[in-house]
Amino acid sequence: MVRSIITLIITLFISGSVYLQQAPEDKNANKELYKVLSNNIRYPRVLVEKNQSSFFTLKIKFGGDKKIKDITASKYAPKEVIKDGTNPENYKTVNWEAILKEKPKEGDILIIPISIYSSSEQNTIFYEYTLEDAFNYNGNMQNPIKCMILQPVVLKHGPVIH
Repeated sequence: MVRSIITLIITLFISGSVYLQQAPEDKNANKELYKVLSNNIRYPRVLVEKNQSSFFTLKIKFGGDKKIKDITASKYAPKEVIKDGTNPENYKTVNWEAILKEKPKEGDILIIPISIYSSSEQNTIFYEYTLEDAFNYNGNMQNPIKCMILQPVVLKHGPVIH
């Protein structure tokens, strides 16, 4: 099982360059999603000062009429990220149809892997997590889960401003 998950993730990384070659409206949708994530995922000052990086996922579950029903952060998402990063209201401007290549349907799930690290440091502390941790939402592991996984989003935090 773990081997198949690793193979899936490697395939997603390799196919990422193909994924980025999209129509202009798709690129705009991806830029808007990145903008929303950048504006709403606030990295904790204490982790910046410790030069610590993070990796977690957001699981977005759609309800009817292309609206987000629920957003859940994975097990090791910094607590400070959860409030704004999981608020469906913050994602209203994202064109999900362009990103998913179809209208989101009731029950559709989208997983966004997110990596955050310092833009100024070459040696950051990046704790090792298992793949299970990246897909563990509130202690709930569903096997299997039908979903779409986006190419990972990398956010860089700057130095702490005193």
